[in-house]
Amino acid sequence: MKRFDSIAHVYDSQIPDHIRVYLVRRKTGFILRRMELKGSKLSGLDLGCGTGWHLKGLAQQGFKIVGLDSSKEQVAKAKENNQDNNSNLLVGDSLNCPFADNQFDFVYSINMMHHLKTKEDQFKMWIEIRRILKPNGYFFLHEINTTNPLFEFYMDKVFPVINQIDDGTEEWIKPEKLADIGNLRLVSIDYFTFLPNFTPRICFWAFKSVERILEKTPLKKFSAHYMATFRKCLEL
Repeated sequence: MKRFDSIAHVYDSQIPDHIRVYLVRRKTGFILRRMELKGSKLSGLDLGCGTGWHLKGLAQQGFKIVGLDSSKEQVAKAKENNQDNNSNLLVGDSLNCPFADNQFDFVYSINMMHHLKTKEDQFKMWIEIRRILKPNGYFFLHEINTTNPLFEFYMDKVFPVINQIDDGTEEWIKPEKLADIGNLRLVSIDYFTFLPNFTPRICFWAFKSVERILEKTPLKKFSAHYMATFRKCLEL
């Protein structure tokens, strides 16, 4: 995407470092928690890897991770951020992935799918994920939780002022609409985080305990993010 090429040099600065580190740990932590497959030699694909921070977090756990993104400049930044590991980073199309059938033990996509402009393109991405996953492999979909009643205000009034990542043309994926797709079976939906991305460091850590409490109540469905876990079943 040309827009992501143009903002690659400022992409990481759109979110404060302490927020980025926290979210990377939480999102990769949920992946590790939900994945029942064992062994650090498992192969994974970061679909829409951006500047590569989540890839870096999982590579540090010993996984063999490939990163794919349509933005050449984002991939270049991801390579800079991952010089200390053996991750393979590629420029490519999520609708036509340059990988073999049944290649990966797990695939994950973090805040990327909503950038596909139509539901048809999103469905094509599902088909590709299903194709490249091994039987019993996992797909982890991380997205913004549009169930939150403050979502529209936050995205329309607050987020654009401080962030260039989303431009108002996104095709959001509502968690309550998710279901089994083909032989990708929905296993679970985890809801997490309440603090906005602009929370200052001075009060961020104090608010974390409140956030964890909310995540254990019915209010968790109004969190800022969710992760849906799917597993590839054998063909019916």
